[in-house]
Amino acid sequence: MAQQAPFGRGTQTVVDESVRKGLQIDPSLVEFCNGESWKCKLQCIAAELRNAYQRDNISLHLYKMLLYEEGGHFAPHKDTLRHKTHIASLLISLPVEGGCEGGVLRVTAPGCSGSGGNAAASGDVMEWDGRCDDVEGSWCSFYTDCQHEWTPLTKGKRVVLAYQVLYDYHYVSQFSLSHSR
Repeated sequence: MAQQAPFGRGTQTVVDESVRKGLQIDPSLVEFCNGESWKCKLQCIAAELRNAYQRDNISLHLYKMLLYEEGGHFAPHKDTLRHKTHIASLLISLPVEGGCEGGVLRVTAPGCSGSGGNAAASGDVMEWDGRCDDVEGSWCSFYTDCQHEWTPLTKGKRVVLAYQVLYDYHYVSQFSLSHSR
């Protein structure tokens, strides 16, 4: 079910635990027991992101589920654009029995914006510990051109849902045409 999480190096997709140590689960295998509640949570996050990114029509697409155990990390990198309208990434940390320590997400600007949950920004660097104070988790979002890294997890496990934040340009062009009539 879970596989070693790869990363992009140039035009190749590779696995190298010195760069990234973690597991991934394909989104087709992820199922939400409380589907309506989760949908409401995502709608609330999307509303905050619309405001933060100053975009009227964004959508969230589950890209993968990630699992980091003790020693899990991801060296500094920028996300690979998966779609021409992919403007940002959204990470939602889920509660795990026993919690975790370490494993801070460090995001460096440009465009370090749209953070929620337990995040703190300092200058052009934002750090997010991903701790979950409730059963729905905490979240963080950042533009795709931001360099970011997961520092090593020192204790426990972390489960993260990774979403692509997409901007629907087609919607904007339809909207523009309807206003020009």
